[in-house]
Amino acid sequence: MVGARLDDDGVAELVAGLKDGALPALEVLALGHNRYGARGVEAVCGVFRRGVAPRLQNLSFAFMPIGDAGAAAVAAAVATGAALPPRLAVTMVLCDVGDEGARSIAAALSLAGPGCRFQLMFNRIGVAGKSAVRW
Repeated sequence: MVGARLDDDGVAELVAGLKDGALPALEVLALGHNRYGARGVEAVCGVFRRGVAPRLQNLSFAFMPIGDAGAAAVAAAVATGAALPPRLAVTMVLCDVGDEGARSIAAALSLAGPGCRFQLMFNRIGVAGKSAVRW
């Protein structure tokens, strides 16, 4: 799904069509280089609560304008378990994530356990955000 030019409405429509357990063997989901932001990320994360991809190990939103709200949506999905495996790697490179998003991720990591990890390079995370995620 990299570079598919999906916007918030397009990705919401796409994931709404996925049935529970639709992708049982999916381990990597790369959604980078699209046009959707936080609302689209919330739609994507919502399907994990339905067990759409129970074996997912790597989730990438790289090169997208998801911002702090998108980071918070991913953090909430990770923190609540949301049918995501405990050893999930999340990539948010060049996603306009700032201190607020980093703090959301830090809070989620404390609930998700040691196997969950985030890659947050090339965002606008300042000292406060870096301190929160122990950069």
